[in-house]
Amino acid sequence: MHDDGETAWTEYTADEAYTIRDLTEQEAIEQADSIWLDCLQASKTDSQRLAELEASSLDQDEALAEIYQLLAGGEA
Repeated sequence: MHDDGETAWTEYTADEAYTIRDLTEQEAIEQADSIWLDCLQASKTDSQRLAELEASSLDQDEALAEIYQLLAGGEA
């Protein structure tokens, strides 16, 4: 907080960078799944990415709660 009572905030700007290189046929075959997943991710909107991130976070929270319950001797 600032002395005048206003909340301090920081603004961030993301810059995307792309590296393009030639792949041999063998490299393309070996990396096909990774390349395809990168393309799918790049085609999503920001809101879709955020929704997936939130869902993933909730899934992890639930998994941790289940582990904690099991360690405490309870049933999941």
